[in-house]
Amino acid sequence: MHRKATIIFLICIALTPISSRGKSIDSLYNSLISNFEFLPEYYTKFDLSTFAFHKSAYFKQQYLAESNTGLEFMFLSYRQLLYSVWDAKFKIGLGDIPGNNVFSVLNIYFNISPTIELRLPHVNTVIGLEHQCIHEVDRKNYHTIYWNAPFIAIGSKNMRVNEYWIPLAAENGWTLKNRLGWYGAYVDYLKDGFGLVHPEKLNGFNPYSQELRADVRYAFYRRHSWIVTVHEQLKFGHYDKTANVIDHGGLYWREDIGFESFFRKGKRGGALYVKYIMDDFPTIKGYPDPNTGISPDLPVFSKDKLLEIGVSFFN
Repeated sequence: MHRKATIIFLICIALTPISSRGKSIDSLYNSLISNFEFLPEYYTKFDLSTFAFHKSAYFKQQYLAESNTGLEFMFLSYRQLLYSVWDAKFKIGLGDIPGNNVFSVLNIYFNISPTIELRLPHVNTVIGLEHQCIHEVDRKNYHTIYWNAPFIAIGSKNMRVNEYWIPLAAENGWTLKNRLGWYGAYVDYLKDGFGLVHPEKLNGFNPYSQELRADVRYAFYRRHSWIVTVHEQLKFGHYDKTANVIDHGGLYWREDIGFESFFRKGKRGGALYVKYIMDDFPTIKGYPDPNTGISPDLPVFSKDKLLEIGVSFFN
């Protein structure tokens, strides 16, 4: 009986027009592919800033100006819900070294973060890996510092500055939901490779171990062509005793607080900004002085008590 049923089924399949079977396969394929979108979005950002209120000769040499370039692109999306995101940033630090050219390039920061972003109705959630390395240019005062750090984050739908200003520019967009943008993250700096990767490939002369981050902006004034916001960024974390940190480890923090003035008109974003920076970071041991043999303690990460003034452009 089962044999007869099988034969009848095969005969029915054989009698089905090939074109119909092809259409079914094509429909299934198109239905599957339609859920995905390749390179649905991308965001660019560039800013240039200078500094004031230098508290030491080292700060005067290191912090003359700074440029930041960012490119964030959504490589692939699924049903406009799940996104594969790649975020790359380049920071160039310019200084004024005695006996050298003004605007000397002193260091380059490279940061790339592949992430998976889930866009829920009211918030975005993110999981990813941050890779950053810091390279000096034409000098060698300290070891190259780099790290790899997995992180999880959550943010408002307008957490990106590229999108934040757009609804506020509309006549009916001045709402609390649009005026408040926020982002928070927990970062865990990898110190070993779980037996799979050599620790030195993951982390190099980086004292940080864990970190909390927060980024909040709030628009409080709009007039004619300008939108003014208060912008605060916070970092709070723990660092370990390493070969290039002089003390036993402990806590570190940083707070940036200032104002942004967004240009309201046009299809591209632009802003003027000013912010004051306060921090307490561990100092890093530099290479020994050839004359004294003493390793100087360098505030490589610190911008404590600096006033930063700049201009920003983004799509």
